[in-house]
Amino acid sequence: MVSTRGRYGTHMPSTPYKITSGPAGHWTVLDPEGIGMFVEREFRTPYEAFTALQGWAEANGMSAEITSGQGTSNQQVELKKRTRREPRWLPVTLTLNISPELDDLLDNMADEMGVPKGEAILKAIGLLKIALDAKREGKGIGILDDALDLEQEITI
Repeated sequence: MVSTRGRYGTHMPSTPYKITSGPAGHWTVLDPEGIGMFVEREFRTPYEAFTALQGWAEANGMSAEITSGQGTSNQQVELKKRTRREPRWLPVTLTLNISPELDDLLDNMADEMGVPKGEAILKAIGLLKIALDAKREGKGIGILDDALDLEQEITI
């Protein structure tokens, strides 16, 4: 749990926050008044300190941006209120247990498309979404021949 000693709601001072080198080679985040934030944490790099400040800012509806001193021992960071919710994309690791036969099939399909297995799975999910959306709208999905005649209807 990151403690900011309860003094920081969504108030955003006009002066920047600072990331400075502290004692014993650790890095510190200072608020605009020069008071240390995250005092229970020891940051080994300025990037770790910035990441903590960035996380705190996002939790309070703001974004953080290094405005000067990037790569030095005295970085200044400005926090800005977000006018709209910026999408966050965080990767999720998914583990699948599949049969060797299904793994071979997936390998063959991915090879045929010239993509990794993961991308083949993502394409399949995209197709399934299209099929479900069509079903919800009372439509169907099918395979057409060259004359645009329905060869096979795909049902879900």
